[in-house]
Amino acid sequence: MLARARVTSKGQVTLPVELRRRLDIRSGDDLLFDEVPDGATLRVVRKRGLGEFLGALPSDRPFRGHAAERRAAARRLAERDR
Repeated sequence: MLARARVTSKGQVTLPVELRRRLDIRSGDDLLFDEVPDGATLRVVRKRGLGEFLGALPSDRPFRGHAAERRAAARRLAERDR
């Protein structure tokens, strides 16, 4: 796909909507530019919310709740400091 954009006097560029759609570029994403001998390459760095990581790691035990986890952590710290 060939797309064209113009650089403004402030160095800003508006990416064509077709390119944003094809590369799934969204508001808040960062773009990395790498200079190569015949021009530059572009890479999209997506910002991901914490919700996207939910379930990424398997859990081998049920969650006991925040209060129980805090008490267990405090016990482990107390035992370590003895």
